[in-house]
Amino acid sequence: MYAIAPTLFLLFGINSVNGLGLETLAYALPHIVLSMQTNHIAYKHVRFSFWNEIYEFALSFQAGLVTMFALINPKLGSFNVTDKGLVVTKRSFDFESMRMLVILGVVASASLLAVPFWLILSPQNTQAVLINAIWCVFNIVLVVAACLAAFEQPQLRRAHRLPREITAIVHTDSESWTGQTVNISESGALILLDVWPNIADRVRLELVGDYGARALIDAHILRATATDKLQTLLSIDFHNVSRTQLDDLVLVLYSDVQQWYSQSRVEADNPLASIRFIATSLKRAFRELRPEIGVKVRKQMQATTELYWEGWDGDSYIGVITEMGTRDLRLELDAPIDQWEHLEQLHPIIALLISRDETTPPQSVLAQIDAIDVLSRSTSDGFSQRMVMELSFPSSLDRQQHAKIKRLLR
Repeated sequence: MYAIAPTLFLLFGINSVNGLGLETLAYALPHIVLSMQTNHIAYKHVRFSFWNEIYEFALSFQAGLVTMFALINPKLGSFNVTDKGLVVTKRSFDFESMRMLVILGVVASASLLAVPFWLILSPQNTQAVLINAIWCVFNIVLVVAACLAAFEQPQLRRAHRLPREITAIVHTDSESWTGQTVNISESGALILLDVWPNIADRVRLELVGDYGARALIDAHILRATATDKLQTLLSIDFHNVSRTQLDDLVLVLYSDVQQWYSQSRVEADNPLASIRFIATSLKRAFRELRPEIGVKVRKQMQATTELYWEGWDGDSYIGVITEMGTRDLRLELDAPIDQWEHLEQLHPIIALLISRDETTPPQSVLAQIDAIDVLSRSTSDGFSQRMVMELSFPSSLDRQQHAKIKRLLR
């Protein structure tokens, strides 16, 4: 009824409020504002302004029709429970569910086209026309936001992230770093550290709840991003979570939470910010969602390496591993290998004999060439070339090489 009332006036001249003008508005508007302010004072930490209207708009036709059918015949009205556990991979709009609301939005938008004709042909009704037009624009904003509830967005994550600030300790074999989660779910987390740690991409993550509950989980660091305050954001994916670990994680996330017992909340409603967020929802709905871009996390190191491969011509090629993770590494050579373009095309598996220092026996591993880049740099003698190779460890050799790679990283 709130959405239809101004539309009926602008299209057909049916005025639901007789004598609607500045006098009537001066009488009604303070009551509306005081009612909203009273509601805001009581619930500003748990509810946001204007969202209850969107909820009512989204369910108005379904609830109205089902209630009417149930009144006529109790067997006619029925509800269906939405499917759970579905993963949305592409955008889609459920027009069937929102058909009546879409029609209402189109009619309300069309009614605004009648405003110039009213102002020209019936200037004595200018006040009523302008008030109904503003009312109609406000309704259109809410109707569009309600329609977007049926606009499914693709899911980039396996689980919904909670904006929880939990103490997180990143463990390696020899060091630990303490930070705090920015958001977290049952499948991963975003962790803020005050330093840029020199670690590989596989770590042990310890989460500590507000009252001491703990969860220790194997994790894979997907990427690292530097903030403006020279802090580090680590995007972490939980790896091979057992049933016991998942139980501990659920306890930390949902039970050991001080905020559940608190009578105060940090977040507070701002009515103007809330309506601005709703009004710009259509623009955000069509924004292309892409995974965040960051730096690949690998341990920084300096390890001398000899290279061998099938068809090797007998020359000795020596390089230095500068970065290494559990799945790949970066190898630099002072001069390009002969016929390196041939290696880049074939992507062969090469043998690496890695020496950490003179006191440690060398370790041999196999890795596949992913990319080769030849860089030129100016020197006092002219120009020199340096070759950079990106190598990855074949997954088929994980069982044979996993212990060696961990030993090298340690």
